[in-house]
Amino acid sequence: MSSGTANGLADPLTIRAEPLAADPSACRFTLSQPLYTGSHLCATAADARGSELLEAIFALGGTSDGSGPITQAWISGATLTLRKSAGSASWPELGRSVGSLLRSFITAGKTFAPPIAALGASATSGASVRDRIEKLLREQVNPGVASHGGKIELEDFRDGQAYLRMSGGCQGCSSAKATLGQGVEKILRTHIPELKGIVDVTDHARGARPFQ
Repeated sequence: MSSGTANGLADPLTIRAEPLAADPSACRFTLSQPLYTGSHLCATAADARGSELLEAIFALGGTSDGSGPITQAWISGATLTLRKSAGSASWPELGRSVGSLLRSFITAGKTFAPPIAALGASATSGASVRDRIEKLLREQVNPGVASHGGKIELEDFRDGQAYLRMSGGCQGCSSAKATLGQGVEKILRTHIPELKGIVDVTDHARGARPFQ
């Protein structure tokens, strides 16, 4: 999906919307110019208070009680990643409203400001993302793979990619690819909007049950 260009701008504004294949509830909007020099995650509508842009995003398509379909927003540089509630409008439909809102905001010369609660706090950093990934692996992933004698660890996180290493029963297992792609990545994407993908850095050939 694309929202086209803005008239009257020396450098036409383009907004590209990309629903995430691994997580249908999420969609990434990429702009041709940055929204924010840093990175900010807004996990709930209540956390958006004091930020004109985020308040407007969470209010899109709102009902009489003030709740809207957007449940989470993450702004980083020129990207805005949103998550919506189940049963709400489709991304092609909702995306048009998001694109129109972003275009109006930017062409009016406005700039993004973090919510009141975030003022003075540090922006989301690579280290904090690593901590969250490691916590998810420790608490939600490894208890399950441990039953098969395996373990999955975070080797590194950079440029939105989580580099994972499998050991024990997972190293060389023919189900390793499915475990990462259909299980681990889905869990991580649900909780880590900054995640763009995962990379398996395991030397499966040295596992107890190497790929055939």
